[in-house]
Amino acid sequence: MKILVYSHSASFYGAPKSILDLTNELKKDNRYEIIYIIPEQGQLEKRLIQEKYNYLILPNPQWIVSERPRNYSQWYYFKYLAKSLYFFLSSMHTTYRTHTQIVSEVNPDLIIVNTSVAPLGLYVSRWLKIKSVLWMREPICNKMGWRVPTLFPRMYVGHVLNKADLVLGPSKYLKDYVERAFGISRMQVLPNAIDFIPKLSKELPAYKFGMVGSISERKGQLDFFMAMLKHMPEANLIIYGAGTNDYAQKLYKIASKYPEKINMYGYESDLNKIYSSFDIYVNMGIDETFGRTTVEAMRAGRLVFGRRSGATPEIIKNGENGFLFDKADEVFEILKKYDTDEGFKQLSIIRERGKNDSLKYLPESIIKKFMTIVKNHK
Repeated sequence: MKILVYSHSASFYGAPKSILDLTNELKKDNRYEIIYIIPEQGQLEKRLIQEKYNYLILPNPQWIVSERPRNYSQWYYFKYLAKSLYFFLSSMHTTYRTHTQIVSEVNPDLIIVNTSVAPLGLYVSRWLKIKSVLWMREPICNKMGWRVPTLFPRMYVGHVLNKADLVLGPSKYLKDYVERAFGISRMQVLPNAIDFIPKLSKELPAYKFGMVGSISERKGQLDFFMAMLKHMPEANLIIYGAGTNDYAQKLYKIASKYPEKINMYGYESDLNKIYSSFDIYVNMGIDETFGRTTVEAMRAGRLVFGRRSGATPEIIKNGENGFLFDKADEVFEILKKYDTDEGFKQLSIIRERGKNDSLKYLPESIIKKFMTIVKNHK
């Protein structure tokens, strides 16, 4: 069986990382041939070369657009939208013919479109009558949380997404959103595969917190740091991730005043380095569609805290394998309740449960479910 994967990005985090973990497992079976289409050179290409994949570099236009910044002129934003729409349509027109020709030569049995932000693969699969899987990763058109606006109205976006033969998503939260937003009720929930076997899982002295992900208001790094200074000034915070937005700039400025309290390391690909550097993982994300970093932290034996939002409660069972919270202040309230000899014993049990629960997201488990879904679809 020949499978063609459309990746919207050449980066190596989030959606590209999740699909590669899955296809790496699938590629172990010689019955499957995997080919990637990526939009440009980047970290994903390096990994494809390392893992000996066949791949093509072809443009893959995205139909999402950044929201209007605060205090930005409505007129200038309208011009920006018009210009973005023109470039998207022009790019789709010039690339569609190239893609259909090349994909017809590849002649795959299945096309996986690994995101909903770049729809070209859906048009190509429909034109060539090749079975398609749309693997949605984000609540596109959402005006809250992720805020992923598109160049087109929601009705049209839903019409295009519905062209896929199969629609998959990593959480019940995203499934419910897609049904509310687009009236698409046939999404099947399949968690992300996470191929991470920690080399180090020892516990570190409390309290050293860690946060992983791009720096943004939705991820809440600054909010957590300010809460930490207020409730537990003796603690430390380590952040892996980067950002150029106003929120990130504000965090960098404040962090420069507390170099002994916060360390910022930017993007890091070595998961062992990330999860061996702190003791407690905090996911402040709003409307997370899965929670890959939460599962990785659990697998590394870290105590995990996650905001009671999006798909996070589908991974963290409060008080069993981690803790849920609504506001950052609650993290410190919970930790103080467990600040006894007996409490530390309970936290060790919770860590172990989290580590065991994380194993159900191993690629070999997810790939069986994926192939069952594909084979059962008529």
